[in-house]
Amino acid sequence: WEKVENMTNAAVLSVFEPGSTFKIVTLAAAVEEGLFDPDATYMSGSIQVPGATIRDHNRSGWGEITYLEGVKRSSNVAFVKLGYEELGPEKLTAYIRNFGFGEPTGIDLPGEASGIVAMRYPAEYAAATFGQGVAVTAIQQIAAVSAIANGGKLMKPYLLKEVIDSDTGEVIESFGPKVVRQVIREETARETALYLEQVVSDLEIGTGRRAYIEGYRVAGKTGTAQVVVDGKYAEDRWVASFIGFAPVENPKIALIVIAAEPKINDYRDAGNVVGPVFKEIMSKSLHYLGIASGAPAGGIVTISSGQEQVPNLVGKTVS
Repeated sequence: WEKVENMTNAAVLSVFEPGSTFKIVTLAAAVEEGLFDPDATYMSGSIQVPGATIRDHNRSGWGEITYLEGVKRSSNVAFVKLGYEELGPEKLTAYIRNFGFGEPTGIDLPGEASGIVAMRYPAEYAAATFGQGVAVTAIQQIAAVSAIANGGKLMKPYLLKEVIDSDTGEVIESFGPKVVRQVIREETARETALYLEQVVSDLEIGTGRRAYIEGYRVAGKTGTAQVVVDGKYAEDRWVASFIGFAPVENPKIALIVIAAEPKINDYRDAGNVVGPVFKEIMSKSLHYLGIASGAPAGGIVTISSGQEQVPNLVGKTVS
């Protein structure tokens, strides 16, 4: 995360390694290509790629687990297998770029950075599957996750809705939604959103559980990346983030929260910093927009892996 001076918009100018929030791209790509089977299993812990050994944040892993559990636990190994082994470097890169990374979004703000997508070696492609070795901006991140919320359509972000003549009230110029491209199919976006919802709603193992909002369906992902200092990863400096959208069934708000170098002793504590902030902002925003709580106490009941989740309606009236 680059330090910026006052009056500089960090959301469009600062570039940073996203870490695990970037796994959303790998997951969506694997779903789109028919490569993600939530019930298939793999051995977690570590994986060898040419030039590197990549480990999970729990270095010993969790044994043989399903890919859906790997998503919930944010297993690096799961995403290396999906993105590097299954998709392959060429398709992985294509999806990363199609989601808008490596180029400006075109938002109506000056000096927007492009970020960096420049993998060359196997270990770099493998690391990119979980958000290491690539550099992004916050606006690129929020545009990418919004593509999933918007049925697979990557939209051009904009600030102004319209310019109005203050004397006559006449609309001089108006701006509206503009589709950049269809990145994934609508069905893929819907399925990906359901997996990301379980990252939040699984209150036992979901890494996004601290962003869970009672009564609302929230999709999201945590991310932690080491800060690069003098060309090397610092051992005690991180950028923590949480990105997501709600309500899953009819998305209205996408939100990213980034904490630059929070004062934590272990990177696994980063979720304790950004998750509750995301929850606070998102819940108040939903209330402000008048979006009613849709799920009863007890939250979401999972029917089975890969199927849609529905609210627990036992004992409720038809209305």
